[in-house]
Amino acid sequence: MVGAKPLSRAVWTQFLHPYIRADPVLKSAWYTSFMDQVIRARYVLAHSEGSHVWLRDGYVAHSDGVVTEVGTGTPDSAAPVLDLGDTILTPGLIDLDALVDIDHLILDAHHDPAHARSLVGSVEHWRDRPRDVLTPEQRDTLRRFGLAQLALHGVTTYMPIASEIHLEWNESADELRRLADLTRAWGLRGYLGPSYRSAVGAVADGERTFVENPERGESGLDEALRFADELTGRDDDLVRPVLLPCRIETLTPELLERTAREASERGLLVRLHSLQQPWEREVIIERHGLTPLDLIERTGLLNDRLLIPHALWTDRNSALTGPNGVDLTRLASAGVSVIHCPLTTFRYGDMLETFNDFVDAGVTMALGTDSFPPDLVRGMDVGLHASRLLHGHGAVSLSGYMEAATLGGAAALKRPDLGRLEVGASADMTAFSLDDFRDGVVEDPLRTLVLNGTARNATHTFVAGRPVVRDGRIAGVDLDELRNQAQEVFERLQRGYSERDGLHRPVEALFPRRSRFAGPSPGTPVPAGVIQAHTAGTGLMTRTSGGSAPLTEAAEVAIREGIISGRYAPGARLRERELSEELGVSRLPVREALRNLRHDGFIMTSAHRGATVRTMSPSGVDELFDLRIRLEPFAAERAARQHSEGHVHAGLAAAMEATAEATETGSLDHIMTANADFHAQVVEAAGHELLSELMAPILSRSRWLFALTAFRDPHLEFQAHHEIYAAVSTGNARLARLTMAAHIEAGRGPSLLAVGNDTAEE
Repeated sequence: MVGAKPLSRAVWTQFLHPYIRADPVLKSAWYTSFMDQVIRARYVLAHSEGSHVWLRDGYVAHSDGVVTEVGTGTPDSAAPVLDLGDTILTPGLIDLDALVDIDHLILDAHHDPAHARSLVGSVEHWRDRPRDVLTPEQRDTLRRFGLAQLALHGVTTYMPIASEIHLEWNESADELRRLADLTRAWGLRGYLGPSYRSAVGAVADGERTFVENPERGESGLDEALRFADELTGRDDDLVRPVLLPCRIETLTPELLERTAREASERGLLVRLHSLQQPWEREVIIERHGLTPLDLIERTGLLNDRLLIPHALWTDRNSALTGPNGVDLTRLASAGVSVIHCPLTTFRYGDMLETFNDFVDAGVTMALGTDSFPPDLVRGMDVGLHASRLLHGHGAVSLSGYMEAATLGGAAALKRPDLGRLEVGASADMTAFSLDDFRDGVVEDPLRTLVLNGTARNATHTFVAGRPVVRDGRIAGVDLDELRNQAQEVFERLQRGYSERDGLHRPVEALFPRRSRFAGPSPGTPVPAGVIQAHTAGTGLMTRTSGGSAPLTEAAEVAIREGIISGRYAPGARLRERELSEELGVSRLPVREALRNLRHDGFIMTSAHRGATVRTMSPSGVDELFDLRIRLEPFAAERAARQHSEGHVHAGLAAAMEATAEATETGSLDHIMTANADFHAQVVEAAGHELLSELMAPILSRSRWLFALTAFRDPHLEFQAHHEIYAAVSTGNARLARLTMAAHIEAGRGPSLLAVGNDTAEE
């Protein structure tokens, strides 16, 4: 009948029960359709009397998405049994700072501070030409990839983050609607909302600053509220609304106040990235005369609906007040939840001080991943050992981390039905296999998983009893195809950094390969005795010091390589303290190295800003080419005469061979290095000591310029070098001089184009 109330499950069961029990096929189909099941595992992390407890050879029975039994032995339930064998069955993991994106940490975490600052994009870009790097379809690929990663790493409930750096300003509600649909389709739990902000971080003259647009912040909140109201109206248990403003330093006090009011009226949670870094604290104090926590309280956000990722810089930090600080008491009294992200924090060189201090103060602690991989198990491992190393054995406990990933996340979400396996709780579960030989022997199940495995051990997940991941797969998702699509999207994101860069440096200059094994990477300490080995093949000639200052020479090589590669952007400040920490030497050799680099024209110094990377101007490029076109043709002519007299320079032939190989492989790094080394070897082949000394700084700056003109056709460059080499190696001095002069002059125009007509030396 139209409009009739559907029969309840109990009525259907009473009516059909005799038939179901009599037919095994019908019985299985019946229970599966209602997601009734008994799941057995070697170890079950059950919940009893307020805490987690281990059950050996346990089971969990669920019906209609709710846990009905937890125990050992024979269950009362007649539902089908899924025996997972040598597996740990835990409550579903809750990730409240979950990457649903393609991570940027792989690009920026390993850079020095100055270069990392330059990656946020120029003021000119964010002020004049901001745009979305990806199409909506590519954004959807990015979301599918991120969500699949979360599911496959055992996460059942998530609150997303994404990198706004790739967006025109912030996330759109339309994109979050599509993410909500995907979340429902896969059966995960998501707490969603589009991000919003009043300002965006940018860089000018190598320093961090902001591009302000308060109106965009207000309109972004308007859109977030409409989205929240839509989800509230749907009353969907899987997808719920939350307000997700961006970092505190990108929000006006007025926007924070309005966020607090709207959240209070609607009963919404608010996640606010804050108390995160020392420079955030400096910016907030400078702008508002308040600490970040004071600003949160002043704007009405300090309450039990607030979730704060990281919270590294409270006044309990030893760099501030230390043990006498009161911020933890303030957070606990207000009921604020802190989302600890140990893996990401560690990768950026920090660690919470301390996890147990927060717990002992009464702060609700949850966990997040924040970066790739979204691996809470790996985060526990790193956090446990890094905290013990820095702060002692009482800093954190493994059981505390597991409680944060389950009970703490549930408490932050105000969901007592999540994060536990007990009767009446939602049947959200994650299973981690320990049946691989490489997992080793089992002592304590959790310690074995964390010390010997990762979240990649996850084989099954269930949300409200419904399977999401089965045997390491997501039904209907072609993971190989998705990964290929994600790689294409990642490469597009990477190219976006060049578009935002104020100097429009190519990707290869912004992200030089740091893990090559062909010698020390730029920015790493260079041991004494290997300076010549390091500079060989780079086209650089270093001044000699008779071995009296090897650390200065090592620092000079490393800093110069950083400038040439683009890691230290033009205009960036070079601070002695940061460089000494990066290079692993004291400040004295760094100071001497900077003095030498100033002499060579790589940096400038001023009383106000100290040392900064020089910015090339058209006039400076012209002067450089004026010198090169007078000196290098002379070097080529003399090298040809030397060759005709029997003084063959083997290094020139080797450089020509390296140039051919680099051109063939198409590696930009190798091409730039090989081309620079060819010019250096021509000078060496001339056998003129004074010329070599004069050319050393000129060739160094020329190599720097090569990095800016990477767009030139390498095959044409190779052809020119081959003609020069042929003239030298046949002893034709006049032809060598003319071909070198033509080659140098041909590079002047592209070089002037690369530096642009609107730059100027300071």
